[in-house]
Amino acid sequence: MEGLKITRHKSLRAQIVEYLREEILHGRIEPGSILPSTRALSEQWGTQTANVHAALSLLAQEGLITRKNGVGTIVNNRKKKLDTILVYERQNLCSPESSFQRILLTYIKEELDKRNINCRIVYRNQSADPLAEISELVDKELIQGVILPSTNRFERPWFEKLPVPFSCMTSARVKNRVFYNYHSLAENAAEGLSRQGCKRAGLLLSISDSPNPTESGEKERHDTIAAIRNCLAQRGIETRDEWIYTSDKSPSENIPDYTRYAFDGFNHIWSAAEKPDGLFVFTEDLISGTLIAMMTAQLRFPQDIKLVFHRNTGNTPLCPVPCYFIESNTRDVAAGLVNLVVDQYNGREIKEYRHEYELTKNKASNPINER
Repeated sequence: MEGLKITRHKSLRAQIVEYLREEILHGRIEPGSILPSTRALSEQWGTQTANVHAALSLLAQEGLITRKNGVGTIVNNRKKKLDTILVYERQNLCSPESSFQRILLTYIKEELDKRNINCRIVYRNQSADPLAEISELVDKELIQGVILPSTNRFERPWFEKLPVPFSCMTSARVKNRVFYNYHSLAENAAEGLSRQGCKRAGLLLSISDSPNPTESGEKERHDTIAAIRNCLAQRGIETRDEWIYTSDKSPSENIPDYTRYAFDGFNHIWSAAEKPDGLFVFTEDLISGTLIAMMTAQLRFPQDIKLVFHRNTGNTPLCPVPCYFIESNTRDVAAGLVNLVVDQYNGREIKEYRHEYELTKNKASNPINER
């Protein structure tokens, strides 16, 4: 532990992480070794114990060490090669609303296959105790990393304690995540409506809004909606509260049926005394229900309403009306989730993966367009 030379040009925590990571990966600290206590290391390096504790927590998350109460910090005996990554699938992929999860899982398996990494899957709805199953696989060293295509604030802390690296797709502000850039979403939504001459826009969204968000995921969803409204306002497009429908306004706490949710949401917006002349619909699960509601109302496109829909690559929802699509590249998301685990395992510095959206014009042509 004498080789660490603290400098002022980089954070103390980052220097400790880099030093210990290099020592472990190059075998200078042998597997099975027990590191000195946090207090002893902080005294040796002349820094606060909080800096050492944070550095060790990150190395434990990468799978390089294990911290055990009453024993200390133990250097793990890792496989030289990352050969198996586990994917924990929380969603029921048999559900019609799980098209995105099915496509994402397919792309994750393709990404792992390209790198000659085995893919092992644990489905929550097919396992009596999925977390216990994953813990056993880790203990037996049958997996060296975990990918969470979706997660929540209750399960994520459990995965953070595993002695293997993991990546997740989440709006919560954690470092090893893939997340969508909501500023990109907002800018493209406003641009798509502006190109069609929209003056008054409604928002039909499959996310909830909290007026006083506390949890990071809640704050990000609230900020997403605020960003969309701000980008619309910058282009002179008006929005009103009665033209915005989010899942917190739905009678149901969850959204078991996206088609019904979208149908009810559009009718809620369209019941306003003064109606919008444009609509942004997010996510793609809401497209069919929105179209059914608009057909029922016998709207003309684009005379009565201009449309911007969200969709994921790999999924082509039927849309026989003129509109713009905001596309998210599902294959890039899968690559980001895999890269985060691989980088952690190989001791590289990890950074959250921010995914951008792209705006495209729907080329559909159908007699319904001339209604």
